[in-house]
Amino acid sequence: MLEVLTMHLGPDELLVALKVDLRDDISGRDVEKASTAIEKELRRRHPMIRHVFVDATSPTEEQDELAAALRALAAEEAQRGSGNT
Repeated sequence: MLEVLTMHLGPDELLVALKVDLRDDISGRDVEKASTAIEKELRRRHPMIRHVFVDATSPTEEQDELAAALRALAAEEAQRGSGNT
């Protein structure tokens, strides 16, 4: 998940827009399946979601750097948690 934007359209109506990074080697059909699965799961968990837009895109350089930093932090935390400092 690269970015999540939400907008309340009414008291019981929510719009969700997502930017997601999918593997580069998947087919267009698999992109459609993934988008549909994301939409169904969001609506199942949060019935007030009425509109879902999924943008399958490549991450920007900044998003790649942020993801790498988050992975490094998670690895540090996991190492601390296992007692291997």
